[in-house]
Amino acid sequence: MVSSEEPNLSSIISKIPSFLAVISNLNSIVYLLVLTRLCLKFFPVWISAIFERRHSHRILF
Repeated sequence: MVSSEEPNLSSIISKIPSFLAVISNLNSIVYLLVLTRLCLKFFPVWISAIFERRHSHRILF
């Protein structure tokens, strides 16, 4: 049983770096998705705030 498990263990060990690379890529992708989500969430608010300021300035002056 030990001799049959050794190749599996070595294959698992050889797959660990690629597995870690995939995980790190997924983490970076998730991070980028979260950043784009936040930007898309707050970008309209930021634009509307700027336009509100401009409109309020127009009303004041």
